[in-house]
Amino acid sequence: MGTLLQAWVFISGALSIWLLSDPRSRFHRLGCWVGLASQPVWLWSTSQSHQWGMFALSLIYTASFLRGIASHHRSLPSFKEIMK
Repeated sequence: MGTLLQAWVFISGALSIWLLSDPRSRFHRLGCWVGLASQPVWLWSTSQSHQWGMFALSLIYTASFLRGIASHHRSLPSFKEIMK
């Protein structure tokens, strides 16, 4: 189970940063959603290991991803837009 959670955090974290750094703004909202998907694992893991600084940072990341979703209120890119 631990390996699966680590894989989830690795994949979602890397994909989120990749999408957020894309020069095409249509990917930024999607990057925020992917990043937000990893936050429950971060919050659970850091609270279980009593890493309160990392827990607080995870809360800030969660708020930042939510802010990004709200800022990019347009719909997610369609498959056709992704393939351009």
